[in-house]
Amino acid sequence: MYNLIFFVNFAGVIVIWVDMKYSVLFVVILLSVTFSLQGQMSSVRINVTPAAYIDNSVAQKMEKWLQKDGHESARDYERRTSEENKRIARKQFEAEATAKYKELFINNVNWGDLHILNYNNEEQVFIIQSAVCANLKMPVPRASAQEFEAAFAAFRKSNPDFYFEGDVVKFSKLTFTGSNGKIYTYDIHNNGALAVIHWQSPFLSTSETNTKDLKIQACIMSESQIKSVSVVVNDRITRGVSAVQNDGCDLFLSQTITLTEGMNEVKIIVDNNAGQSASDARYVNYRTSNSYQRTDVMKEQPDAVQDQIPDAVQTSNKRLALVMGNAAYRISPLANPVNDATDIAAKLKKLGFEVVIHKNETKEQMDRAIDDFGRQAKGYDVALFFYAGHALQYNGKNYLIPVNASLQEERDIEYNCTPIDRVLGRMEDSNAKLKIVLLDACRNNPFERSWRSINGNGLSFMNAPAGTFIAYSTAPNTVAQDGKGRNSPYTTELLKKLDVKQLKIEELFKQVREAVIKRTNGQQIPWDQSSITGEFYFNF
Repeated sequence: MYNLIFFVNFAGVIVIWVDMKYSVLFVVILLSVTFSLQGQMSSVRINVTPAAYIDNSVAQKMEKWLQKDGHESARDYERRTSEENKRIARKQFEAEATAKYKELFINNVNWGDLHILNYNNEEQVFIIQSAVCANLKMPVPRASAQEFEAAFAAFRKSNPDFYFEGDVVKFSKLTFTGSNGKIYTYDIHNNGALAVIHWQSPFLSTSETNTKDLKIQACIMSESQIKSVSVVVNDRITRGVSAVQNDGCDLFLSQTITLTEGMNEVKIIVDNNAGQSASDARYVNYRTSNSYQRTDVMKEQPDAVQDQIPDAVQTSNKRLALVMGNAAYRISPLANPVNDATDIAAKLKKLGFEVVIHKNETKEQMDRAIDDFGRQAKGYDVALFFYAGHALQYNGKNYLIPVNASLQEERDIEYNCTPIDRVLGRMEDSNAKLKIVLLDACRNNPFERSWRSINGNGLSFMNAPAGTFIAYSTAPNTVAQDGKGRNSPYTTELLKKLDVKQLKIEELFKQVREAVIKRTNGQQIPWDQSSITGEFYFNF
């Protein structure tokens, strides 16, 4: 094991005398703080340890979470900030901070630190050492061992997953892909004997519902006999949960649970012959208040009626939208995105949004517009981002493709495209109460034919930060149609549904999905994910 440490390097002290009326002494101390790894040096740009980063992030988010919303009544605030909800919120923020630190780590670690120690012929595994984690065992059949060892230095390392023990990093999953496309995966879960639990519903780590009784479903895989299955809701354990055999799963769990108002933490516990394993937590917010409802119409209500309406409903919400459409690509230009952006912008203006629209932007223009949008959105209740154009996924991240992107090889994506994480980050920094991201952006990747390997069609799933609703024009890892008319199939149906009054945001996009599926004969299935609380209406 290798401990993560810091050191401060005093690169030099420069003393400068300036012969003026008074002698002035300038002392310039050049400092470089380097995050390094004991055992083998690997300088990266992270300047805090995992524990320090996570603790600081959680403290900041808890401080913000505990602030009373101007729309909250004293009773709602007291209920929201109960000790139980505090505990659940802290766990959620810890998970978010851990994920963010992992992202920093992945982006900055030097994968060249990995090297082979030896091959265990009996176990048929390579022992691989790294300066950033404990030794890992890579299963490789004897017949492929020589080929693997010879090509190891040139392998592309990707899809990492890991956990922290104090300040020690340990990989739980890492994929090695050779230039010939051959893939080897180190996966501690699959190589071990503990049961593996795959959530099917709720699929997202954070979601919200207005239904007290919630059906949960999960696929359980186990190499040994399963002794028991339990469901844990807010630390209350229901033992002896029944699960049945199902195609593709060793056992399939389908159980209805009862939620309490506010945030609920749900886990599944499985015991087999090797021991006990727990699923990732699912956080489900059961709430019926109308935090995000548009309220201009309330001005027409009698005063006596308004007195009965919660504060959140009496205040009109401020809405801001950034709309982008990229069509004029040098390779594979598109017909509809500029039309899509133009028509969506016009529709949003009618619905009370202040709208900023950009068409056929370069990377520099896109990045600047997104940064400006984040700053401008401060003080707004609702911030919305719409994008139509080419987009793709690379190494599990999603990128928007500017019209001037030069992508000769996959590595160029990171430098010449705009990560959607930039949008999410700027929107989160704005502190807008509700963030909406609409992506009609999963057209075919026009560059993949010139690349050696393909990272997957369409976009990959993204975790929706708290208070965020993300809508995709098609399901993850699939592509959308550009359309033969003025607009894409997705934007066509979205424009229609935005005209319908009194549709909650979830219901609106459900109807969009149904209409697009019908329009495309099932070839395109829109998708959405949400971590919002309360209700929002585009058109009230």
